[in-house]
Amino acid sequence: MNDRSQPEQKQENLSALIEGIVQDASREAEKILADAKKSASDRRKVADSQAAAIRKEGEELARRQAEEIASSQERTIAVELRRTRLRLREEMIARTLGGVRARLAALVGKPEYRQILADWITEAAIGLNAPGAEVNASKVERELIDNRLLRDAEKQVLKESGVEVALTLAEAPPHSLQGVTLTASDGRTAFNNQVETRLLRYQSEIRKIIHDRLFT
Repeated sequence: MNDRSQPEQKQENLSALIEGIVQDASREAEKILADAKKSASDRRKVADSQAAAIRKEGEELARRQAEEIASSQERTIAVELRRTRLRLREEMIARTLGGVRARLAALVGKPEYRQILADWITEAAIGLNAPGAEVNASKVERELIDNRLLRDAEKQVLKESGVEVALTLAEAPPHSLQGVTLTASDGRTAFNNQVETRLLRYQSEIRKIIHDRLFT
């Protein structure tokens, strides 16, 4: 018997999606980091050779010059490696977010997408915490949100939170972005559960996965 709650399972599903996309891109990032480290090592060898040649002159000035060259090279290499890591991190984050968007967009119209919409509506209704709410989404998604889906979401809200909610399809024009929004029946509060907003909520988790995989 599965003891995990629905929110935990939804969190795990998103984490698995993010993790899969990071894995797809990690090999390329690791190669870039390895090349940067090799380049740094080669430059250190050149600097050491230059320093050794200067030391052979046996003069105090030459010794100081050798030390300055070595120290300067180390600082330059450290800065360049840090820049490479930062650039890679941001590229990996952008690639991961783009991959999540693409995969979610590809699900629209597939049989399992109705359940995804029901989950998003449930999550938004619990977050909104209002007795009644109007549901809105993009045009193609609104075509999937029928009375049956709304009743299923109401039952799931009651099961997960113990609170009854009445959900209706909004009369407002459809959104242009993927995902759902819920507005309380009195119009005072709303909950945005569109894809872009969801990704913003999970950015810290995405950054942690990328950092743990590539930069620890």
